[in-house]
Amino acid sequence: MGRHIDPSDVKVLILAGGSSDKLKPIAGNMPKTLIKILGRPLISHVVDKLTKSGYSSYVIVTDRPDETRMLLNLNRKTSTTINIVGQYDTGIGPAIVSGYRAINPEPDELILLVYGDIVIRDNAYRAILSSYNEHIDRKNIGGVFLAVVEEPLESHGILYVDENNFIKRVLPTKQSNYTPRYISGGIYLIKGSFFELIEKYGSVIFALNEYVTRNRVIAYYWKSYWVNIGTPWDILVASYYLLKDIGKSIISPTANVSHTATLDGIVVVDDDVEIDHFSIIKGPVYIGRNTFVGAHSFIRNYTLLEEGSIIGSYTEINRSVIMDKATVGRGSYIGYSILAPQSVIEPGVITKNVIHTINEKDRSHEISKSINKRGEYAKIGCIVSRGSRVKAGTVIEPGAVI
Repeated sequence: MGRHIDPSDVKVLILAGGSSDKLKPIAGNMPKTLIKILGRPLISHVVDKLTKSGYSSYVIVTDRPDETRMLLNLNRKTSTTINIVGQYDTGIGPAIVSGYRAINPEPDELILLVYGDIVIRDNAYRAILSSYNEHIDRKNIGGVFLAVVEEPLESHGILYVDENNFIKRVLPTKQSNYTPRYISGGIYLIKGSFFELIEKYGSVIFALNEYVTRNRVIAYYWKSYWVNIGTPWDILVASYYLLKDIGKSIISPTANVSHTATLDGIVVVDDDVEIDHFSIIKGPVYIGRNTFVGAHSFIRNYTLLEEGSIIGSYTEINRSVIMDKATVGRGSYIGYSILAPQSVIEPGVITKNVIHTINEKDRSHEISKSINKRGEYAKIGCIVSRGSRVKAGTVIEPGAVI
């Protein structure tokens, strides 16, 4: 092999703008990439994973450049070059064009285009470039697209792949009967000439389709986790995988952990947390700064307690995301649920978690994709919207949005 491209040689364009109607109960009009998971905005996790993979130069396009800049500056731990630019209009096409104009690449210059609402293992970014390097000396190699076997949404492009793993066509979901359905996974190693097609067509899928007819583009099949954040339930799944990737426990020296409390497994406890007597924390668990966990509470694995949340005594939290300044009252059980910022659960509230999937065909597609299936039943909790209050003693049905 004559040539080799390193991650440090490739500029990364991250699309980080846009809100989601389905996420409004927890995020309001805030861009989905600024939703906090493990104490940091989602976009910060994306940048960190890319940096861990060796990339170092970023252009981030968003409709909230000031907020994004502030949050990333608060959380940056590596020496990278980050240019945050505002997009000139709404939509993915204008966002890509805004990034293209900021980078101004040569037609043959490689760019890694990343959708900032995708949660994926960091080795995906290395694998994409490694796949390109394996084919770098072949004629007319135009890049690599991540291919994921997933039930497609209307916004996804369907990849038609030949026997040599080259992509022949990219079509909208509604125009495709292709099986298996490999969707474009939101990560594209692509040349600068692609961005001229975006300006020409305005449509991402049309531009991708034209690009793969002009160039030999490799499909890289991804077999590990891939979460496209589009609903609150997706945040529950993303938090599960991000917690699973935590390598070690970290206890802040300013945290006040009772000597009678039990911390088992990997647990991250941030600044000024208070964990009261006889509480049990079974990791992996993240507890954000200024959080209070009451006496005799049980925080089970794969739970996030974000900044300023309050967990009353004798309460059990199981595989849930408790967001900033949310409160769970004494003696409650919250499982497989998301409590939005500043929501309140009064004492003695119980979430039912079991859905008998065979007998409940009316459950939404989003829920059925996100739940943990176990035989003939699956578990899911509830979503409590921003600022909402659940009265004491309420029993909440599976899948409820309050």
